[in-house]
Amino acid sequence: MESNNIRVRLKNYNNFEDNIKPSIPKNALIELSNLCNHECIFCANSKMTRKKGEINKNFLYNILKEMFDLVLESEKYKKNKAPCSLPFNSIHVTYEGYLTACCIDFQNYLVVADLNRQKLKDAWLNEEFIELRQKHLEDKLDGTLCYNCLYNMEKNIKPVIPELATGFSYENYTKKDDILKKLDVLRKEG
Repeated sequence: MESNNIRVRLKNYNNFEDNIKPSIPKNALIELSNLCNHECIFCANSKMTRKKGEINKNFLYNILKEMFDLVLESEKYKKNKAPCSLPFNSIHVTYEGYLTACCIDFQNYLVVADLNRQKLKDAWLNEEFIELRQKHLEDKLDGTLCYNCLYNMEKNIKPVIPELATGFSYENYTKKDDILKKLDVLRKEG
């Protein structure tokens, strides 16, 4: 296994409950907006086709309050056995108010709940999230964005909740041309 493999890197610092119904995590990433004018070479945000927008301030206040209350009830974490800790120990909320399993889910393929319609506590333990965590624990992630991330692949994937995702194809999603253009500019400048 290569040393740059994300599974090897994650092994060194993951610390979370390896349970399909983990406690509410103490850290959260909330997408305040998906608007970005940067063109970072490593980030796929510039290829996102999802509707652009900002989070509703009242929704943000409510979700932060709910998270605070739930974290006060949470337990300590156990050692990791899954390839990625994010579905077990991080809350990621998109500007639309969706709970997603990952901070790099630009097209909402890992959305497990609409928090405008479901309480965070219920969403954290819903069937979709439990199933995704189980796939992580069993390392059966084929067909998911998680698989492509962990194994640096570009295989076809299916969203957890199709009606909340924005479809894409890897032909339009790749940043290869952008990277080559930036490298060419750097070569010419150097």
